[in-house]
Amino acid sequence: MELSERDLQLRAKYRRELDEQFERTKKTGFKNGAEALEALRDLFGSEQELEEFGRYIRRMREEERARTGPQ
Repeated sequence: MELSERDLQLRAKYRRELDEQFERTKKTGFKNGAEALEALRDLFGSEQELEEFGRYIRRMREEERARTGPQ
């Protein structure tokens, strides 16, 4: 399956974001991203609370994108 130009751009954007997040994670003292995610999970009392937080973050991102327009 051949990817469209838009798909390639999105893939590159997400890769950059992932790399940036990884760089920030390294500065926190975590060995890797999995360790950082485990620490995040441990902040919540249940998987349900963690998933709810994830939905909240996605909603906030969508609202921000709606305010700023297409990137």
